[in-house]
Amino acid sequence: MAESTASTRRILWVLGPLFAVVGLVAGGLIMHGWLTRTQVGRDATRRPLPANNAGRPANAPELMRDAFNAPPANATTPAANENPPPPQDPAPGPQPEPEAPAVMRARAQGDARLLQMRKGAAEYLKAADGLAAGDRLRVDSGEARLQSGFFAAVLTRRGEVEALGVKSLRLMRGRLVLRVLMGLSVEAADCTLALAPGEYVIASEAGVFQAEVLNGLASVSRKEARAEVAPGMLVVLSGQLQQLPMSAQEHQARVAEAEAMVHTLLRWDFEEGYGDCNLGKLIEGGLGGGRALQWDTTQAGAGTALRKPLFVARAGARLRAWVDTPAAHVDITMLVHLPQGPRKAALRVPAPPGEGWRMIDVALEGLRGGAVGGAGFIEGAEYSSLQFSVPPTREERLTAKPLSIDAVQVYTLE
Repeated sequence: MAESTASTRRILWVLGPLFAVVGLVAGGLIMHGWLTRTQVGRDATRRPLPANNAGRPANAPELMRDAFNAPPANATTPAANENPPPPQDPAPGPQPEPEAPAVMRARAQGDARLLQMRKGAAEYLKAADGLAAGDRLRVDSGEARLQSGFFAAVLTRRGEVEALGVKSLRLMRGRLVLRVLMGLSVEAADCTLALAPGEYVIASEAGVFQAEVLNGLASVSRKEARAEVAPGMLVVLSGQLQQLPMSAQEHQARVAEAEAMVHTLLRWDFEEGYGDCNLGKLIEGGLGGGRALQWDTTQAGAGTALRKPLFVARAGARLRAWVDTPAAHVDITMLVHLPQGPRKAALRVPAPPGEGWRMIDVALEGLRGGAVGGAGFIEGAEYSSLQFSVPPTREERLTAKPLSIDAVQVYTLE
């Protein structure tokens, strides 16, 4: 029994350390496995989860989707996105404003009716103050007036005209007296007239078409034919286009009709002498062989430096004059009288292309004040000291270009 107990103790003495070693190894393995699982869990929280088709983790929170969808700054385009979708059309920019209609005013003694094309049929409008594109104006008796920022016109003789736009008309019948301010296209019979600033009379009656050029320049096109018509000439169409000179009496009578469409605030024709003009010199060879005022380059300009009022500014006031100069621009200066004293106002006008006498017709609203204490266009103010001159160019400071002016008029459309 004693030997058996001793034998058991020897076995335990030998196996005890062995069991301890095995336990330590097993514990170490268990600890290593636990540490490994912990590290894997931490790495998983730092790496993005597998993405779905939307490019974000399938289990990403709603508030984090934008952050997941945003690619890194140095990210390259995946192969699947080598063909990106076509770019969307940019948002449309501001659209141009539709053209304003010509303002139509009918005289009290006239019976002017406005037709509007609706569904292919013409309907009379009882009350209308404008003529938009596609509308027609018919005058059964008397006369009616049309006016836009580009022209003024009087329609008579049971006339009918269609508005193609503010700068384009079609005359079906009747007689049209025109003062063109900024260019106008008129269709009549089977002709098209391109009218430069000036005055014209166009009639289409009983199959006969006639256009009279009073002041300005007209280009007449018919089929393949094209002709330029100078002032003082008329064009007659009765089978073929013909240009014929107008008599002096006819020309004067037509000009008087055109002048009746405006209210004149100031006029210089130079035929009776200088008038109020004390700058420049009077020369022969103006419009129609009359007289004109020529700029004396030793003085400030051609016109007048007097400070007495020449006209009172009205809304829509315009200045028209004929100029003869090789210069590219003409300067127009004047004084506006204010309670604090006179102030200088000026307007630089491009000279029309071409040679010889050419007409300028500009809105006086373009007047601007000088650099110090200046003032521009002021309605109701008195204006004086109207002068014309040629601005020197940088390359031609010592060269003065000649300038002649004729038929100066400050006016408003009635």
